[in-house]
Amino acid sequence: MTMKYLTVIVAVVSLAFLLPSCSREANSLKEELRVMKEENSFLKAENIALKKEVEELYRKLEEKDKAKVTPEGQAKTDALKKDVKPLIPGKPERPDGDKKKPETEKPR
Repeated sequence: MTMKYLTVIVAVVSLAFLLPSCSREANSLKEELRVMKEENSFLKAENIALKKEVEELYRKLEEKDKAKVTPEGQAKTDALKKDVKPLIPGKPERPDGDKKKPETEKPR
């Protein structure tokens, strides 16, 4: 009979120490969960800001490419215009130097 009482006493004492520690651990886990939620929201906001920054950098890169292509294209057309030689020496170049009448197969 004393064994039964002893077992009950040990069980009650262990529960007395176990229950408060469980509640402390639960509170600790709740605090950790709260901190993780805050960190998650911070990381989400940072991710959104970084995405916007990347989009802005892409836009700037596209603008630079467009600006770079435009002067090069103009320089090429200017160089082509300078390279065109007059058809007959002494006569000025025709304004439509590239356009020629199509040749016909029949002689005139």
